Amino acid sequence: MDREKKELLQEKRARLQEKIKLEELLESDFKPQIELFSEWKKKGITFTPKEMVLQGEFSIEIVQAALKNAPYHDDGLSALTSTQQIEAINRLLEKYPSQTPFRYLPAGSPLQHPPSTIGEFLSEVKKSATSLEDRMYLYYFRYPVLVEFQGKDLRQIPTEDLLEPWHGDAVLYPEGAGYYLVYTLEEDFFVLE
Repeated sequence: MDREKKELLQEKRARLQEKIKLEELLESDFKPQIELFSEWKKKGITFTPKEMVLQGEFSIEIVQAALKNAPYHDDGLSALTSTQQIEAINRLLEKYPSQTPFRYLPAGSPLQHPPSTIGEFLSEVKKSATSLEDRMYLYYFRYPVLVEFQGKDLRQIPTEDLLEPWHGDAVLYPEGAGYYLVYTLEEDFFVLE
């Protein structure tokens, strides 16, 4: 086999391996979150997929292009970008680092009584600065899409509709990130101010 043909085959192999990894990313990270969005829509939960939080080897442009194909094209995720809300997640991780490298588990004591609604969770914030009109953001550390809610819509949602072990560790915070409400796999709730 001559050198040019060998290089061509190696390039083709590398592209195929990248395509397989991208398909695995879509299947393992995007598909479960899209299914969650579908459940929320059935329950009448109002939300907006806001930004992509990508960690890994793929650029946002490559992922956006892949999301334009079935079965993802109807969900509007291909138009998402990665901007300012990622800074809020980074501030959380800097200010309140995880106690474990494998997932997010903040230091401190969890709430003694788990809240039954997101509104109860929000009432735990001492600053009580969250108005009913504030935008709130929900980020699951397991999934790549950050979700936006209006405070007035979010308050009545049962906690288990948004936060449950199946979806992993999550953080809920207002625009401006003055505080963070954290949910962990152990079903513990933390208020980080």
